[in-house]
Amino acid sequence: MITNWINENQILVGCVAGASSIGLILYISQQKPRKKRRRAERTPNGSRKEFLVITNVNSNPLAASLAKDLEHRGFIIFCINTFEELARVLPAPGGKVMHFAGVIIAPSADLPTGPLEAIDTESFSTAMTCSLVNPVHIIQNCLPLLREHHGRIVFLDDWIIPSLHAPFYTPHIMASYAISALCATLAREIPSVLTIHVKLGTFDLGHHKQDKNSSRADILSWSPSLRAAYSSNYRSYVDKPIPNRVKGSNIKELYHCVFDALTDKRPRSVVSVGAGVWIYEFLGRVLPEPVLRYLLKIKGKDDGWEIVES
Repeated sequence: MITNWINENQILVGCVAGASSIGLILYISQQKPRKKRRRAERTPNGSRKEFLVITNVNSNPLAASLAKDLEHRGFIIFCINTFEELARVLPAPGGKVMHFAGVIIAPSADLPTGPLEAIDTESFSTAMTCSLVNPVHIIQNCLPLLREHHGRIVFLDDWIIPSLHAPFYTPHIMASYAISALCATLAREIPSVLTIHVKLGTFDLGHHKQDKNSSRADILSWSPSLRAAYSSNYRSYVDKPIPNRVKGSNIKELYHCVFDALTDKRPRSVVSVGAGVWIYEFLGRVLPEPVLRYLLKIKGKDDGWEIVES
């Protein structure tokens, strides 16, 4: 009888459970951890010895900001975008002057969006290469040094959109779940090289502004039938994406999280940091579909999705 009542009142039960869980998550996340000194180790004469490789710094503002902070904390930073650049910066195995602290794989900022039938095969292939194939290639070639120096692999992954399986972001969501599986596999395959999956929420970068008409060029490139089926709903999602509906966390939370992932003796294999990431992931897992549609202002239609703005 209780089961029948729950099934008949999914929205009410979901809202109560969601509100209670959100309150608990917010309370836990706002507890201030004990302060600690976060500085990279140096040689006895004070010279820098810890070096890092970070990808996608030129295209990702979050990665660029993180690289500057880690350099300020005493790391030697090598910013790369391609495997060819990696070959020029990595020292040969066996050298003991510097210590390879790890490689940080930052997410690509240029993944295509749109209805699945509007994304051509070449764009899809390029997106998977940038998000998956290139990082795997980089890690493969870093592994000899990582094993020798007991360095670490840190994947940064924008996680709000994948956690909700939001429409129009198929390449992003596929890449994120593939990265999650890769991290779990590497953790078991190479236990001597710790792999940490950092799930990212939203951060306040100050200068960054969202283009309110960013969807226009995409829509104009579609066929008339695709415009009729998707344009209104696509515009609602892309011009006001879900992560931008949450006030961003202080960027220092990311700095501290990544530093700890690189230096703690027993870091967690999966870490969530940034506004919205815990809440949206939790809601995406436990709430029934009707409740998620209600909370996200989503209304189903035969020809696609529609966001109903309040």
